[in-house]
Amino acid sequence: MICPTYPPQEISGATRYYTDIVRKLGEKGIYIDLLIPAVEQKEVRKEGRLTVHRMPFMDFKNKKNFKKNSRKLLAYLKSLSKKKKVDLISSQHLYSWSILNPGIALSSTLLSINKNIPNILTIHTEPNEDPENINNIPIINLF
Repeated sequence: MICPTYPPQEISGATRYYTDIVRKLGEKGIYIDLLIPAVEQKEVRKEGRLTVHRMPFMDFKNKKNFKKNSRKLLAYLKSLSKKKKVDLISSQHLYSWSILNPGIALSSTLLSINKNIPNILTIHTEPNEDPENINNIPIINLF
């Protein structure tokens, strides 16, 4: 699962949604790797059936480095998929800043196509966000 935030960094409706998903899947005996942005440095830690990967290159709010960070995310996803059997990719919270910087969606989709892994892209949005911004997505020449 790839998320742009996770407690304790942020508490919101969306973080509650994917925190609940992670908890319920763990209760069912499913192992989950959760990739989230790091506040300072890379950290990988296990919490029962959950492995949390905090990655500094997942700062997609920084438009200056989004191509480089997208490539790093894709490389990390490929490396992780060689070490572990990946049954499903779930990319969460694809709205506003993450749609305008589509690194999460493109990286997970490219891995999904390359490895024939199902990919779920979930959009969480605010009721008053302008859907017209979606027409201005700079995705050409990302990779």
